[in-house]
Amino acid sequence: MSSQQAIQTGVFCWAELATPNLDAVQPFYAQLFHWNPTPSPDPNGDPYTFCQSGEDTIAGMYAFQPGEAGQYPRWDSYIAVADAQHAVNVARVTGGTILTEPTEVMNMGTMAAIQDPGGAVIRVWQPHKPEPIPAAGAPGTIVWNELATRNTQACTEFYTEVFGWKAEYTEDPMPYTVFWKDDVRAAGMMEMGDNFPKEVPAHWMPYFAADDVDHLQTLAKSLDGEIVVPAQDVPTVGRFAVLQDPGGATFSVIKFSEA
Repeated sequence: MSSQQAIQTGVFCWAELATPNLDAVQPFYAQLFHWNPTPSPDPNGDPYTFCQSGEDTIAGMYAFQPGEAGQYPRWDSYIAVADAQHAVNVARVTGGTILTEPTEVMNMGTMAAIQDPGGAVIRVWQPHKPEPIPAAGAPGTIVWNELATRNTQACTEFYTEVFGWKAEYTEDPMPYTVFWKDDVRAAGMMEMGDNFPKEVPAHWMPYFAADDVDHLQTLAKSLDGEIVVPAQDVPTVGRFAVLQDPGGATFSVIKFSEA
């Protein structure tokens, strides 16, 4: 994380990989994004790996046992909140389902897991002390978070109520919603159309910055990853690809168009 300003509530503050194969994914991301995997310094906590790039901490990773109930390969996204219990209370009355009640984590803060009305899972994080803004912009850092859902109307109402976001809808270059938190672009949302297989559930997707999307998808393939959506351009936005790591979790890489 950056050592500058404290992170704003209502915006994404952390990303975390859950995987059944930590030994395979650590070298994958280390080579793809030049991360340095660093084990958690807390000997009393569950095994956890922080992914560092230089002095910045970009994301976290932990392993689950194959077949463990409720677990599957994925990237989880966290939104900073001032009061996790309040966020849970509002989510519960606006169509959300509470998967994990507010829980203390390693004396660092309080987290909760919530399923939105469309079925996607989001996590909230209430830090015990001000935390720095996550590093963003350099290759390998998270620069965008996007919700893919089959119920955009219910999700718009849900996220605006729970996090105080404002929704801005556009049809250029495609139907898309940008969520704002004050003057910050907090996230995006797209409708899951026929191009999404029926078995793919609603989900949040992290986007990592790339200097060369085509190079990264080729590199990912050579590192036993998969190309889910080949590199392609989105007019006025940039070039992106959707990839899958050796453990089965999907993520996106993007190079935004020059302003």
